[in-house]
Amino acid sequence: MPGRPVATAGPQPQAGAYTPVPSHSPGETAAEAMPFFEVSLPKFVVMSVATFGIYNLYWAYQQWVHISARGRESISPFWRAFFSPIWSFSLFERIKVDASTRGIAVYWSPGVLGFAYLIMGVLYRLPDPYWLVSLLSFLPLVPAVRAVIAIHERSTGARDRNGSFGAANVVGIIVGVGFLLLIIAAMASEPQQLE
Repeated sequence: MPGRPVATAGPQPQAGAYTPVPSHSPGETAAEAMPFFEVSLPKFVVMSVATFGIYNLYWAYQQWVHISARGRESISPFWRAFFSPIWSFSLFERIKVDASTRGIAVYWSPGVLGFAYLIMGVLYRLPDPYWLVSLLSFLPLVPAVRAVIAIHERSTGARDRNGSFGAANVVGIIVGVGFLLLIIAAMASEPQQLE
């Protein structure tokens, strides 16, 4: 009919492609304003090392919980965290796309980070004392942790920087560090075998 505007369809995303929720809109929800789980980098590193990488799984779980809360997909955060070395490729891609959409320059590759995280996840199988390098399994996650912080800095919502250590964190650190010291002491006290 003359005089009526005709709706035109813009470019459609590819099937299965992740499209982030736009930010800075007046009616954005809390999940849209803070789309990911934020933790300060020092806390992330300490908790990861002290818990032998278990905190990495918790971090991944919380990311998928936040993604699921946006209501775009029916996903299982538990299983995505349980198999986090495999699902990390998708998670890194989502974080990078969201950051780029908000004008944040991201120079890392989700594929490279995902592969590095996958490799770090199997280093615990190395013999004593070389398996200790697996305590550095947090390293491939650091760029993603920083990107989440940058995303939330651009947001208009109320922000929890999650930088302080709660009671559960302190207990985890004490138990984890104590256990690590016992392992190191046991390795140091083992007699060296002569060949």
